[in-house]
Amino acid sequence: MLVASPVYPGIPMLSLSRALAIGENQYVRRPTRADEHHREYPGITGSGWRKSSDFESMQTAMKRAHFGVRLVAAGVVLVGSTIAIGQEPKRAAAARRLTEAELIERIERGAEAKDNVSAEARLMLHGMRIHSVNALLEAYPKSEYRARALAAKLEALASLARLQPQYLEQLLKLTEEISAGDPKEPLASENAFYAIQAFVAAARLEKMPQDRRNYGSIERYNAFLADHPSSEHRPIIWASLIRSLIEVGNTERAAAELVRFTAEYPEHPAMTRARGEVNRVRSVGKPFKTQLDAFSGAKIDTGDYLGKVVVIYFRLDRGDAAVEDLAVLRALHEKYAKRGLRLVGVHVVADKSLLNQSFPATDDLPWPHHRAEKGLQSEVLIRFGVSRFPAYYVVDRRGVLRTTDPGEGLSDLIEKLLAEPAADAG
Repeated sequence: MLVASPVYPGIPMLSLSRALAIGENQYVRRPTRADEHHREYPGITGSGWRKSSDFESMQTAMKRAHFGVRLVAAGVVLVGSTIAIGQEPKRAAAARRLTEAELIERIERGAEAKDNVSAEARLMLHGMRIHSVNALLEAYPKSEYRARALAAKLEALASLARLQPQYLEQLLKLTEEISAGDPKEPLASENAFYAIQAFVAAARLEKMPQDRRNYGSIERYNAFLADHPSSEHRPIIWASLIRSLIEVGNTERAAAELVRFTAEYPEHPAMTRARGEVNRVRSVGKPFKTQLDAFSGAKIDTGDYLGKVVVIYFRLDRGDAAVEDLAVLRALHEKYAKRGLRLVGVHVVADKSLLNQSFPATDDLPWPHHRAEKGLQSEVLIRFGVSRFPAYYVVDRRGVLRTTDPGEGLSDLIEKLLAEPAADAG
């Protein structure tokens, strides 16, 4: 199943925590349920963070995943580009001649490496940014800009790690080094934010079961909210906490957190998406209907399908190049349409270059579908609380939402609902 990233606007798909300081002794606390799974995964310490000298497990995981990239201990090498970080004497010497102000200006200008440029360009921009940070810290070790520079390096390494996972080890090491120095705000919360990203990424690489990762994340989200009351990342963390609570089945706690979140950040985009997540799970077992604009220009009203079994599916639309997922839906339509199955599609445009284009493989489907042209920020996704693809809403003959997570049993569930006697269908 493809996971959308970011889950919320500006939110990395990884988590957060109190262990923000990687060292095991940074926080002295009683063992919790979240600690249980760490003991089973020695690459991650009991407090949720990797020991400074213990990267063997991470390296093994990377080799096992066949990333096919080299970890360069002496510095970061941007594969496929001409930029090397910390390993080019002439460039470093030239950078040392720059003033502190000039270097910090270069560093902050590097923040312009946005997602709307190519991956190769982002690699180069983030690499240049890290190079400038290293030059600043080497030439001016007591610089007044040190905290800002370290925060910029954290952000750049986290971005690089999402593009090429070999940078994760360097992110882990940097967060550990910063934590050991007992940082003050705002660097402390920045370090916490990116340290948790590194933790969750490491947990995924080491194939930690999702429920255990979620419990670990929940503890860390709670701790972050308690430890950093003025952080600008609080809305993001709060929304992520709500989502993790939903994933472990604690819907009531998620709803309670949503109330608190809404009171503190009533207009924040992350809050709006979190509300959709909560509504999605709380709508199961209740009457459900919605209206959408079909790509054909017609109106879709699921209320018109009362007495039918309705499957609303959500998929990332990459044009004709990726339509394999539709084969399953076509098979379901051919098998069950005459018995009362109705499909409604929500095709999420994954690439802006696909806008205003026509794709016969998707546009000529024998059922109505809506194109969510704002991608992951589309209103329909926020309203329905959808962040993973493919996703499904299954509505029975009475118009009751039966599930939003059929898993691998979609076909069996459709068969079951179609077999319900007419008396039950109402």
